[in-house]
Amino acid sequence: MLLKGAAARVKPLLNPRNLFLLLLAAWAMFNLAQTIHFVWNDYSQLPVEDYWRIVQLWSNPHAIRWTNFWEQHNEHRIIFPELVHVTDMLLLHGRMYLPIAVSGLCYLGIWCVLAFTVYSQKMIAWPAREAALLLAAVIIAWKGCSTVIATPFQLQFTMLQLFSVLSLLFLSLLAETTWSRYLAAVVACGVVCTYSSGNGMLMWVILIAAAIFLKISFRQILILTAAAALFTGAYFFHYRFLPSPIKTNIRHPLQAAAFLCSYFSMPFGGYGLRTFGFKVGAANLLCMTACAVLAFRRGLLKSRLGIVVFGSYLFVLLSALLTTAGRMDLNDHLFAQAKAWRYVTMPTASWALLAIALVWIIASLCSRTGLSPDWSLLAALGLAVCFFLGFRNDAAWVEGTRLDLANAQIAATMLRNGVFDPNQARTIFPDAEFVRVYSQVLREFRKSIYAPGQDKWIGGDLNSLPLFDKQRVYAKITRVVPVPGGLEIFGWADVNTLTDDHEILFVDASNVIAGFGRRPAAGLPESLGGWDTPNPLAFVGYVSLARPADKLSLYVRTYHGKDVQPVGQTITVPSFTQLETGTDSAPLPDISWIPDPNWTLNGYQPDPENGPAPPASRIYGSWSGAAAKTGTMHTAPFPAPASGCLVLPVLQGTASYGQSVQVRDADTSQIIADIPFLDGRTIWQRWRIPIPASAKNIAIFADDEGTGPNQWVAVAAPEQCK
Repeated sequence: MLLKGAAARVKPLLNPRNLFLLLLAAWAMFNLAQTIHFVWNDYSQLPVEDYWRIVQLWSNPHAIRWTNFWEQHNEHRIIFPELVHVTDMLLLHGRMYLPIAVSGLCYLGIWCVLAFTVYSQKMIAWPAREAALLLAAVIIAWKGCSTVIATPFQLQFTMLQLFSVLSLLFLSLLAETTWSRYLAAVVACGVVCTYSSGNGMLMWVILIAAAIFLKISFRQILILTAAAALFTGAYFFHYRFLPSPIKTNIRHPLQAAAFLCSYFSMPFGGYGLRTFGFKVGAANLLCMTACAVLAFRRGLLKSRLGIVVFGSYLFVLLSALLTTAGRMDLNDHLFAQAKAWRYVTMPTASWALLAIALVWIIASLCSRTGLSPDWSLLAALGLAVCFFLGFRNDAAWVEGTRLDLANAQIAATMLRNGVFDPNQARTIFPDAEFVRVYSQVLREFRKSIYAPGQDKWIGGDLNSLPLFDKQRVYAKITRVVPVPGGLEIFGWADVNTLTDDHEILFVDASNVIAGFGRRPAAGLPESLGGWDTPNPLAFVGYVSLARPADKLSLYVRTYHGKDVQPVGQTITVPSFTQLETGTDSAPLPDISWIPDPNWTLNGYQPDPENGPAPPASRIYGSWSGAAAKTGTMHTAPFPAPASGCLVLPVLQGTASYGQSVQVRDADTSQIIADIPFLDGRTIWQRWRIPIPASAKNIAIFADDEGTGPNQWVAVAAPEQCK
């Protein structure tokens, strides 16, 4: 009887409507869990890209000027996000916990405001109401937005979005009640929008237009207009206008329309063909336009839900138009700027708004015409199927957006080990020298990765840690690459209990911990991986050679740092090293090059980002007008330098496949140095290569077997060691 009674109670819950809602709820929770997981794994205490502005202005407590808040960031004044950044820097050691948490709450808050709006007036009946909100939750919680949340500087976008939605909600409440406190809240939200991101000033236009449309009192419209004039005018006080392509872009309306559609196609247009993005974005715009027209004709536009949903969508549209005018590159036919990950939360929110609007309008039509309300559920089901199909192929795009954060985790390991590789530094900020200077500021004031306790193991004695050697640890070093001042070490370790602290320890002959390595939680960038370094198990470590060492032993910290296990493997430190970039050394005399036709004098792609280059008259390269060319080049044998070493400048394309440069003993063909290549190393590298006393004559051999894009190499005449 009990089982029959339970079955009778459960059966109504298993009807198709409830099952659909349960599936949507499960999908939304799954997306949210994925997003939280990615934010957790992508977190890095080291600033990335624009966040170095915060380091520059606020990391030194003795040099703080409160006028820094008024400093422009590009076209923007970001006072309110910067208040969060500064609080984190001054009170929480700049570990960026606070801006990430606030950004996540702001983004989640967008959906909470929409849910409050939907439920407060009950303009959509059950179950269409729940279906609309759950669809909105599915799209807003999509994992591709995790990079925006995990990148602290992008707080300006999530904060802007939350307060734009809040301002519209308060405006609708003002129209219903005329209470002055709601007017104050509208103005406050407008101010936060304005001073979070430059496009936030567009909210004043929407708010004033909506206030007139809602027929709030003339006095309140006047106050709102005065506030808009005051705070917008103040925005341009001591403002620096930057060069802009707006005048050029508005002369190309068709390309601008394609850019706009590409913007609204996200997050689905990031991994499809260009025409697919146009169609998806156009469908978004046309469907929402149709919903707005129907809402206006049926008197729904003046409702609280109408103002919030359509006003928020209009703000996204105006922001997209401003982005089109200011960011469109006429030479970029793939519209990469329209699909940039930093913008993705705004078009993603537009799809959530579309889901609510479409289900709402269809439900309203059904109630007025006597049709079954299930038509609104069928519309929700159709959208759910479209979203599911759209999300199926998003993995590659999402992983690409996480690349900066993975590089930040590796760069943090590099800097904490006291090593500075300009190539790796440029993955987190374009100016490597800027990173060098301000990372030292962070170290001096114990901020970010240098917060108290973060680098306690470097230079410590291994004997101070408990040794546990009864469990076999499987690990392997796959590559050891000299970098300026140290080594970059790649490998893998098949240990499930590696800690979040310094997992792989490199120990010299005196049992001093010379460096450490870690698994990048965001994953090893493809440019650094390889068939012999499986990504899920891969680690990257650094060792400073300020304390010379010939061999290093490998240890693994396990069981949350409670013990250290030795790995039966040692690392032989290469005899050749990489020097800081420079061109002031004299070339060795009497060097004769023997290139094949595809290697030509000055045959490489000069780029200001390559750093100081040797004189062009001393450079041979395999690019020679096309990366697909291959071939070899070598020098005639020449006497070993009297100093016992030489410096060999080498430059490569961004892709290193098939490239090889070796220094050999010309008499025995024994390899003295085999220059290591990694993808993305685009700065001139100067290799200091000791020559064994047994080598009387030496030769340099260069080989290019790569035929893909950016697969080339250039070699300059060897220089004398200082």
